[in-house]
Amino acid sequence: MKATHPKVTAQNRGPAAAAANRDAILQSARQLFAERGLDVPFSAIAQEAEVSQGVLYRHFRSRVDLAVAVFEENVATIIRASNMHVHPEDRFHAAWKQMVDLTVSHVAFIETVAESALDPRIEDLSEEIRVFLRPVLAEAQDSGAAPADITLETLFVALRASYGLVKTHPISEGSARDEVEGLLEALGLPTAP
Repeated sequence: MKATHPKVTAQNRGPAAAAANRDAILQSARQLFAERGLDVPFSAIAQEAEVSQGVLYRHFRSRVDLAVAVFEENVATIIRASNMHVHPEDRFHAAWKQMVDLTVSHVAFIETVAESALDPRIEDLSEEIRVFLRPVLAEAQDSGAAPADITLETLFVALRASYGLVKTHPISEGSARDEVEGLLEALGLPTAP
């Protein structure tokens, strides 16, 4: 006689899973945007995150909402990376290297942010990172760890130029990263690891 086991069904944890679902969606969106570009269907993001499309839309109604959430996380990552250090030169280098790395490795995300640049949430986050970086750069310059003639605007122009190099590079990210590092070295700026 064959033993039968009761069928185990997945439990719907409802609101208890909201934070985990949101994190899974953001992680999946980052990955799929990088692999397949901005036009990846929301259904693919939901599938990769192992959530329903309804759950995805409950958290993010549009690509702009998703871009804002990822941008918000990126700003927090930059600030955390910098705040892990005590010395001014380390704080600046950590923040800058994180910004360069995000620029090189998240081109599709940057395109989404660029497309939604008029969204006031993007403007607010852009201002937040500038307000954070201004004294970090000044401290690094005072300690001699950053060139005295580099301005915050120069840093952001260098990031936009880096994005352009990656976006137009025909080969792999590694080769594009080499070009970005060459550009930053020529400008006297630190390069990402």
